[in-house]
Amino acid sequence: MKKIIGLLMVVVTCMMVGCNTVNSAIYSSRNLNIAVVGEIPTVRENVITFDKVSFSDLEKEKFSNRYDAVFISKENLSEASKGEYSYIYKKSTIPFFFIGGTKDYVPFVYENLSYEEVPDSKSQAYAVGILFNDEEYNYVEYGLYNDTENKKNIEDVYSRIFKSIDEKQLLSEEEQV
Repeated sequence: MKKIIGLLMVVVTCMMVGCNTVNSAIYSSRNLNIAVVGEIPTVRENVITFDKVSFSDLEKEKFSNRYDAVFISKENLSEASKGEYSYIYKKSTIPFFFIGGTKDYVPFVYENLSYEEVPDSKSQAYAVGILFNDEEYNYVEYGLYNDTENKKNIEDVYSRIFKSIDEKQLLSEEEQV
């Protein structure tokens, strides 16, 4: 009887874990070059090239000619919200994605607000992307499946971001799971 109960518990646990993950399509289109401030993410795709860069690298005009997008990782979001960097995001011709935070786009586009001052977003987005066009900003949020942070769901977010970058369907409206 104990074996049956134990087996039943294993099956139920596996089913519960399976309900919190998503099996999404892996991005496999053209090669993308992405600059990353912070830790290089682990992704499923093999057509993505990541280059680790610093904030001072972003201040150089030519970075947007070399990359399709810029990712800023969680441990750098506070620094990324400093007013001195908002002009970089505003003049950029490629999108910036702020990964793993709890805020929306606000601390990155308003020079006078820090990351810590902005309240957490109600959307629970895992990643937020911004792109300015003609003095107007557009943003998109990428949520985790069932708001559950695990490896598969994070990989899914990256796959959706890569697809958006490739198809240039960026930032025209909110995108959430």
